[in-house]
This record gives sequence, C-alpha cells and structure tokens, in this order.
Amino acid sequence: MMHHGFWNKQIPTMLGLGLIIIGLSITTFLTNRQTISQTSAESNIQPQKVRITNITDNAFTVSYETDSNVSGYVNFGPNNSLGQTAFDEKDFSQKLQGHTIHSVTLKNLNPLTKYYFSIISGGNTYLNNNQNFETLTATAISDSSSESVISGKIILPNSNAPSEAIVYVTSDTSQVLSTQTSSDGTYKVNLKHLLNSDFSKLADLSANPVIKMLVYGDGLSSNALLYYSQINNIPVITLSNNYDFRIKDQVNSNPLVAPQSFSALTSTSSSKTKGIQILTPGINQTFSNQKPVLKGKGNPNQKIQITIHSQQQIQTTVSTDTNGNWSYQPKNPLSKGSHTITVTAKDSSGVLKTITQTFTVVNSTTSSTPTAVINPKTATPTIIATAYSSKPIDPKQVSPTTGNTSIVTAGITGLLITVVGGFIFLLSRKGI
Repeated sequence: MMHHGFWNKQIPTMLGLGLIIIGLSITTFLTNRQTISQTSAESNIQPQKVRITNITDNAFTVSYETDSNVSGYVNFGPNNSLGQTAFDEKDFSQKLQGHTIHSVTLKNLNPLTKYYFSIISGGNTYLNNNQNFETLTATAISDSSSESVISGKIILPNSNAPSEAIVYVTSDTSQVLSTQTSSDGTYKVNLKHLLNSDFSKLADLSANPVIKMLVYGDGLSSNALLYYSQINNIPVITLSNNYDFRIKDQVNSNPLVAPQSFSALTSTSSSKTKGIQILTPGINQTFSNQKPVLKGKGNPNQKIQITIHSQQQIQTTVSTDTNGNWSYQPKNPLSKGSHTITVTAKDSSGVLKTITQTFTVVNSTTSSTPTAVINPKTATPTIIATAYSSKPIDPKQVSPTTGNTSIVTAGITGLLITVVGGFIFLLSRKGI
C-alpha cells in the first residue's frame, strides 16, 4: 500500500515533468548555440575582397581576405576538372598556415587560355554561384627592357609594421599588380610586367600617368595617388590615412576614395538593378542551416522590404547601414526545400525596384559544398614564387573540421535528463 501510495503522489510526477523541461531546455539551447557558432565560423573563413591580379601569359594571382586566421589555397586547371593546386606565397614548402590576407599565384600556364579555379578556405570549397571561377591569361609579351620598381614601406598608426598587408598598384589605362609586404612592412612592385587594361601590350608610362595605390593590412586600408615620375621616392604610408603625393606638402588627404580600378570581385545577384542587391543567397545557393543569414546591399540608411516565400510566408523590413549593407536571419527555421526571397527598395534614382533570388534548404547531413557569394567580372592584375603541386589537396586533410566536444557532451547529458524525466513521469502516472 505504501509503495503504491508513494507513486500515486504528485511529487514524482512533478519531478519527472521538471526533468523533461530541464533536459529539453539544455538540448534546445545548445542546438541554437551550435547553429550560431557554425554560422559565425563559416563567415570568418569566407573569402572576401577577391581580386585577380598580375595577369601575364603564364601566370596570374588570386588574392582575398578572411576575417579569421585560416589556411587557404587554390585548385585550378584549364577545364572544370581543375587538377592542380597553388599555395599561398607565404606558405613555403607547402606548409599551410593561417592568414587573414591571402595571395596565391598560379604559375606555368599557357598564353591566351581560360583557366578555372576554386578557393579552399578553412577546409571549405568556395565557388562562384556553384561554378568555378574563371579568367583568361594574356598573350605572350616580352617584359619591358627598363627596370621600374615601386617600393616603399607600410606601417600601422603605432609605427609598427603590420602583421600582414597587401599592396595593389594600377593606373587608368593599365592592369592591376599586387604584392604582399615583407615582415618589416616594405614592398616592391616591378612595373616591367605592367600590361595595359586589355592585356594586349605593355602599358605606356611615357606620359607620366597617375599611379593609384590601395593597401590593406591588419583590418585597415589606405589609398594613395602619385605620378609615375615619383615612384622612386614614395614616403612611408600609415594605414588608415589616405595620401595624394602629387600635391606638395599635402601627403595626408583623407577625403580620397578608393579608385574604381581596384574594385573587388564582389558578390551580386543575377539582377543588374543599381542600388539594390542580394549577395546571399547566390544563384540557387544551398544552405544546410535552416536559419541562414541573408545579406545584400542598397543605398545607405535605407529601408529594405524582404519577403521570403515559404510554407509560411515571411515579411519584414530591415535597414541598411551607412555603407549600404543589410542582413536578415529568420527567427524560426525555414522548411526544407526550395524558397524564394524578394527584396524591394528604391534605387539611386528613387524608383522602387524589386529583385528575387531562389535558394534551397536541405538537411545538414546532405548539404552541398558551401559556396562563396562572389561574382567575378573580367578582372585586372609581380609574380612571386609559390609552392606548387600537380594534384589537388583534399580539404579534409588540410583542415579537418572537429566538433565542440564540450557542447556534444552537454547535449547528450540534456538528452539523458529528458529520458530519465520521461521515465519517472510514466511510472508515476501508471502508479507502479
């Protein structure tokens, strides 16, 4: 009687329900935390400001940045099968290291040949809207007989050399050259390789053109303008300041803006509408995360109307920041399958424009290779020795992904608490 009386009391029932609630709360919290962590990790390793520089008849350079120190390399080839690998110029003997500024030179190429490539960052393969990037090498041209070198030094506002920095150089009628700085912040760019903007011949520098420089390093950037006749005497550039060396006694000119010739291979949707863009998702992009972060651009400080056509239609409004960027992450998980996002806003002329993009949400166990939302145009480009291999490296071997053990353990604990609570609840209800 006492045994049955004990189980007929409400205390075991409440205990069971309490354990179920605690267990489910722990499991739900950790699942959301893991999802946020994975989303943040993908964002930190995604290639940004991708540029193709240093194009010659037998080489070109792929440069990009990442938010976190992460290893990276490029798989490439004359067709979509790729088959060859080039490593970061700082990774000697193919020993991969983490960087935030990446520069990979693809060598031993053929003239006037289209080459395809993908970027491997942090073990993930990044493509251009589910397709390999591509660019064309130049025709065979002899280097200039005269030696013209742009050289100088880059420092941080505290006068130290940046841990990593990259320098881009161009003019209005030429391609873009790039080089990474040395450990002491010095750089050299040899203009004997400088081709004109269509890569058909050497650039003509006899008219003393304006040379444009763009520098990135340690999260800071600088722009500089100078005449070709001034390249042998470039003052030290302090990152975060902009310079116009053409003007005597006026080396610091912050109003300078980044020259258009340095435009990165930025991500765009299929729409050509000016002033409003969908960056993520890319065309038919696939997400394994049911709460993907959607991003785009518009006019600065602008209201953006977003509609996601799903089983339950989502309508919301977000605002762009001062740089015109907007982002939105659904509060509730999207259903698995095909979805369409519609974005409406005024373009630069004040006309209301609407663009759409289709994407797919799949199970995390069946997700496809993540793709970078980077859409290259016909791009512009000192060739630096790069470690080279004839076979691509398996991304899993380069940077194997491992789960967070503590999160997994705690999740299992939450599940066990839920099971025990359910067992006690059933026993109390049956009166055993």
